[in-house]
Amino acid sequence: MVEVNACLQEGIGLAEMDKAMKKFGFPVGPIQLGDEVGIDVAAHLVPNLEGELGIRVGGATMEAYDDLVAQGFLGKKNNKGFYKYDKKGKRQGINPEAEALLKKYVTPQADGKKKPSGEEAALRCGTRFALEAAWCMNDEVIRNAVDGDIGAVFGVGFPPFLGGPFRWMDSVGIKEFVARLDAYKAEFGGQWEAPPILREMAKNGTTWH
Repeated sequence: MVEVNACLQEGIGLAEMDKAMKKFGFPVGPIQLGDEVGIDVAAHLVPNLEGELGIRVGGATMEAYDDLVAQGFLGKKNNKGFYKYDKKGKRQGINPEAEALLKKYVTPQADGKKKPSGEEAALRCGTRFALEAAWCMNDEVIRNAVDGDIGAVFGVGFPPFLGGPFRWMDSVGIKEFVARLDAYKAEFGGQWEAPPILREMAKNGTTWH
C-alpha cells in the first residue's frame, strides 16, 4: 500500500495504477481494494505499523489518505471513495473529486524524472511485496518458503502464475533481485534494504526452493 501511494505521489493516475497491478496478476487493483477495505482503515494501517516495522513501511506520506478521510472519502462503505458508486453500491468509475484531491500531494519530479509507467509501478509494488516476504522469513514469522507462497497466493491474491513471492524471487534470481533492491534503495531510500537472509543467499548462490 505504501509503494502504491509512492507511485501516486510521483504522478501515476488511480485508474492506471489499478490497471497496472491487475495486468501484473493481482485479482483486484489496490485502488479498488482501498475502497473495499475502507480508506479510513488504510489511513490507520501505516501509523500502526511504523512502531513495529519502522522504515520498512516508509517511502510515502499518508497525509493524502488523512485528507481524504477528513473530507468524507471512506470508500464503498459510504459510496464515496477513489471510485464513484451508484445508490446500489455499484462502481461507476474513478471519482474525479478524489483524484483532484490526491493531485495536491504529487511531488514535483527532480532531475528530469518522469512519472513511473504502469509497468514500472507494478514491478516496484510487486518487488516491495516480495521484499517484505523475505523479511518475514528473516524474522521467522513464517516457517518456510512454501508456506509463504501458499499464504500469499491463496490469502492475499499474489499472482498465482508467478508461484508466490519466493518462487518469483527464485525465477528472477536472488542475486538479481538483491541488485534490484539496492538500485531502488539508492533511488528511493532505506525502505528497500535487503534483509540479511537474502544477502547471504545471494552470496552463497542459494534459492528459496
